[in-house]
Amino acid sequence: MKFNCANVLALATLVSMLLAACGPVPLTNWPGMTSDGKNVYLADGQFVYTVQVSDGREVKVQAADGNSLPLRFPASADGNISIYGAPALTSDGQLIVGNAATQVNVHSLYSLDPTNDTQKWFFETSGVWLGGAITSGEAIYAANGNGKVYAFDLKGKKLWEAVVSKDALWTSPVTDGKTVYVATLAHDLVALDAATGKQRWQKTLDNAVIGAPALVDGKLYVGTLSGNLYSFDATEGNQLWLAQLQGSIWSTPALEGTTLYIGTSTGTAGKFFAVDATNGRFLRSAVDETGAIIASPLVLKDEIVYVTEDGFINFIDKNGADIFPAIKIDNAKFYTTPLLAGDLILVAPMNYESPLLAYNHKGLQQWKFIPTK
Repeated sequence: MKFNCANVLALATLVSMLLAACGPVPLTNWPGMTSDGKNVYLADGQFVYTVQVSDGREVKVQAADGNSLPLRFPASADGNISIYGAPALTSDGQLIVGNAATQVNVHSLYSLDPTNDTQKWFFETSGVWLGGAITSGEAIYAANGNGKVYAFDLKGKKLWEAVVSKDALWTSPVTDGKTVYVATLAHDLVALDAATGKQRWQKTLDNAVIGAPALVDGKLYVGTLSGNLYSFDATEGNQLWLAQLQGSIWSTPALEGTTLYIGTSTGTAGKFFAVDATNGRFLRSAVDETGAIIASPLVLKDEIVYVTEDGFINFIDKNGADIFPAIKIDNAKFYTTPLLAGDLILVAPMNYESPLLAYNHKGLQQWKFIPTK
C-alpha cells in the first residue's frame, strides 16, 4: 500500500503523533539512548537522564548549596524543551541533543558537557530536531524538521547546510566520513558530500522511510513503509536488489556477517525476517509476533534481541529459535532499539513505571531505573 500525507496519519495511532510531512510535527516520539560503557544517556522527552550502567542509579552532582542533584538536562522540567533522538557522543566528549518541542518557534541543537550537563554551545533553527545527530571524526551531522541536513565542527561552527526535502526530516543521517546519507518521508534516499553538502546522488523509493539506512562495507540497506527492503551501492546509488517483506518497515536493518535482520509491522502484529544481504533472498520463514516490531534488533555474537509493541523482549538464536521464553513487561510498549552497554542489554519501555531496564544474557533483570524526583 502506498502511503501519502493522508494515510501516513495512521502513524498517529502508534505513538500518538502526526508526521511532519503532513503539516504538524510529531507531538511525541519514542525514547533514544546511547552509552559510553560507563553511563547510558536516555532521552525520554522531558529529560536526558544520565544513568550508571553498573547499577541503574541516576548519576548525581553537587549543587552550589551542597545538595546532591540528579545529572540531567534540562536541570528541571521545561515545557519548551522535548528531546527524543538518541544523544550523540563526539570524539572529544561532548553530548549532542536536539530540541523537538512543538510549542516553540526556535529549536536548538545543544552541545553538553556530560559530566555536568552545562551547555558548551548551541545552534538555533526553526525546525525540530527529531532524529538524533551523528558524529564522524571532528564533524557532527544532524537532520532537521525544516528539510535540511546540517554539518558542524566540534566547536559548533556550521560547516554547511543542504536542502534535502520539502518535508520534515525524521531519521538520523549515516556517514562513512566521505558521504552523508539521509532517507526521507518523501520517499527519497539522498547522498551528500560530507565536506561540502553537495548532492552526489538521489534515488526515489516506493514509499516513505522511517528508519535510517544501514551503511556497511560500501552498501546501503533501507526499508520503506510498503515493506520493501532495498540494497544500494553507496558510491553511485545503483540498486543491487529489492526484497518484498510482509508488513511495514519502521527501523534500520541490522547486519551480521552476510545476514540482515529486520522486523515489520503487519497492523497490530509483526514479523521478524532474516535476509541474505548479498541477494535479498529470505533465509528462513519469518518469525510471527503478536505485536508490531518497530525498533531495530540488537544482533550479538550468540543471540538476537528484539522488542515488540505489545511489551515483549525476545531472545532468539541465529536460526530463529527462542533461547528462552520471551519476557513480557505488562502494560509497556517498546519502540526503541535495545542497547548493549558493557555486559548488559538495555531496553527503554514506554507507558511503564521505569523508562529503562537492564537484563543479562540469560534474560534476568539486573536493575530497573527509577528517576529521582
